[in-house]
Amino acid sequence: MLLYFSKEFEDDLLKFDETLHPSCAFMNKQYQGRKELECTTLRSMGLGSGKVLIRFNRILCQLWRLHKLKKGSNK
Repeated sequence: MLLYFSKEFEDDLLKFDETLHPSCAFMNKQYQGRKELECTTLRSMGLGSGKVLIRFNRILCQLWRLHKLKKGSNK
């Protein structure tokens, strides 16, 4: 989904730097970091059909969270 909109907006929505990381929110779940976003599909979020609102944001991360996001662990 983010790859599609990256082309549409001519901006790599999955890019990040030392402090800003991509994040999507749906219902009460936050999907953070490139690794988690690449592995998450609409179907894995429980979406099969219909319309839905997913919020995209680039979040500011503290250094301890950066280490976890780079390893692929959000917990």
